[in-house]
Amino acid sequence: GKPIILVINLPGGATSIAANYLYTVATKDGTEFGHISRNLAAQAAMGTSPITFDMRQFNWLGSPERVEQICIAMDVAPVKTADELLTKELIVAGGGAGTLPVVLPTVLNNVLGMKFKLVTGYRGANDLFLSMERNETQGVCTALATFEESRADWLKNGKAHLLLSTSVKPPAGYPGVVSVYKYVKTEQQRQIISFVDSGAEIGRPFAAPPGVPADRVVALRKALATAVAEPEDRKSTRLNSSHVSESRMPSSA
Repeated sequence: GKPIILVINLPGGATSIAANYLYTVATKDGTEFGHISRNLAAQAAMGTSPITFDMRQFNWLGSPERVEQICIAMDVAPVKTADELLTKELIVAGGGAGTLPVVLPTVLNNVLGMKFKLVTGYRGANDLFLSMERNETQGVCTALATFEESRADWLKNGKAHLLLSTSVKPPAGYPGVVSVYKYVKTEQQRQIISFVDSGAEIGRPFAAPPGVPADRVVALRKALATAVAEPEDRKSTRLNSSHVSESRMPSSA
């Protein structure tokens, strides 16, 4: 059929408010499901999330795409290459605690000895990017798709450049981008970086509450997979990689 989808925004806490609602309040008949941050599961594992329940109990539906996590510098910044991050300071914009623009540079500083200087408190991607335009900051670590949605022209005209990616392989369309794994020297470093990148692997996850009947969970998973498989829909929504199934989520139940 053609169900009517009503979108209800529950902002705050890097989607932890939405996740709490989905887990504790949402109806369990398949009529309510939600999109929550890919980073919540990792934060819960580290004990840095306000989430108090076991996220593996969600009925994960899948994700439209895998996300590429990257760090970007403006052309006027003193850092021109990823190698220079080991010797030169780059001032980067950050949001709230637990968001990618804060977590990624913090981890790269502490694990690999890079020299990101965080300026936090910006609300949302647009404010992050405006801070770069205003020369308040010199770069940002974020999802490539998020940056391309509003500032793709910066990469095309040279106003900004990609420094590195957390993937082993370069992002599609950017063959020269350095992988952060170039700077990994120990197995412990590799495991930490891989853990941070685990959120990117599950992309933009959708989940239904625990307790939804199994047949309705199956129907929702099939609906999501079918919806994002349409080439025209993927082009119109600018999805840049293949669908990620529920088996890659924190729970495959």
